[in-house]
Amino acid sequence: MRLFERLGLSSRQAIRHENAESETSHFRVTSQQESKIARSGENTARRNVLVALHADEMDDELVRLGCLMAKAKKGRVLGIYGIEVPRTLAIGTLLPEIAEKAEQTLKRAVTVAESMRYELEPEIVQTRHSGRGVVEEATTHSCGLIILGIPYRTNHSGLFDPGEVVPYVLRYATCRVWVIRGQQHGF
Repeated sequence: MRLFERLGLSSRQAIRHENAESETSHFRVTSQQESKIARSGENTARRNVLVALHADEMDDELVRLGCLMAKAKKGRVLGIYGIEVPRTLAIGTLLPEIAEKAEQTLKRAVTVAESMRYELEPEIVQTRHSGRGVVEEATTHSCGLIILGIPYRTNHSGLFDPGEVVPYVLRYATCRVWVIRGQQHGF
């Protein structure tokens, strides 16, 4: 069995889950490449790769890895930046400071993908829970792989803390999930 088949990047049809109670809002980041990216459909089912971006030092590495994985199966790369919107605000409320940071992060991701001669489809996703937003986007875009990066951080006891997003995605995603942890600082 080839490596990519073991990773779930085969041409099997995706199982679509529609959730009528979705608490997610999407915003497209415009780029010059957007007209070229409009090639979605059944022929790329389960070949697509979702890369969750967080405006940290790991983003470039995650995008490069996502491009390599998608290239192998001629799939698409979806780069998303999730913004958690507090329940006190409407889900579609524009949060200018965070949206600007998200847009800059996604533009950088598009540039990294272009340097690898690949196209990245950038999207800002506003949601109540980032993990749920990642899982919904992966299902919507028929992704065969989700790539998440988390920085090395510890809780108050000094133990590694993966946060809330990673366990949620690992539990509910219907495709493969790669979690890449950042390096421990000071060692």
